[in-house]
Amino acid sequence: MVFPTHYLSFLHCFSTRPPTRSRQVANKGRPPLPNDEQIAEMVIDLAKEISLSESQEAEVSELYFAHFEEVEAFTKNNKGERGANQEAMEELRAGLEKNVKALLTEERQEQLDAFQEKNRPQRGRGGRPPGRG
Repeated sequence: MVFPTHYLSFLHCFSTRPPTRSRQVANKGRPPLPNDEQIAEMVIDLAKEISLSESQEAEVSELYFAHFEEVEAFTKNNKGERGANQEAMEELRAGLEKNVKALLTEERQEQLDAFQEKNRPQRGRGGRPPGRG
């Protein structure tokens, strides 16, 4: 299954470590799911950037871990049509974003949007990172 680029953009906004090329090749071109350490790092980076309280950080962390468990289960159980899988992955991503934003004030939601935009991977032609297209 190939993850849609906007889903990956959302996820990459929270991590400073991009997936390694060798792990992508081993996963048939799909970026690997983050491990527990990387998920925790994503939440810590987000918490620092938008000044989450300790309780908000804990709640966001729970959401992220649950989300990636759900994504992992989905990818193991769904090897069907690519388009349908992309739609389902988008729904999962949108659900995570909605749940995270529900914990935030309007001001923090705006900061989250800005953080995501700032950290969105740049794309070259053909949807590939610059220098690869």
